[in-house]
Amino acid sequence: MAEAHQDRETEAVAWNNLGFKYLIRCETEQAEEMFRKALAGHEALGNKEGMAISYHGLANMYEFCDDVEQAIALWKKRKKSLSLYKEVGHLHAERVQQFLDEYSEL
Repeated sequence: MAEAHQDRETEAVAWNNLGFKYLIRCETEQAEEMFRKALAGHEALGNKEGMAISYHGLANMYEFCDDVEQAIALWKKRKKSLSLYKEVGHLHAERVQQFLDEYSEL
């Protein structure tokens, strides 16, 4: 049973990694698909850190590809990423908060 759980977790991590691969290339459709698959996998496993990373990837996808308005909208809609990062004590919590603070006037 533990082995099946580990396999699903490994698969979700792989989806996130593929999302970031596509993100670097600004292939947003593919990146979004990978991040959403990863998010679904992490949600099914109750992996809060993995969920936060998936939300973060989705927002970064827009930020890095010069669509700051979409990134802000997603961050605001997905404040879940920030709360999840804070909950698990992840180092990205500060970066997400800085991003939201920096663009809060938009």
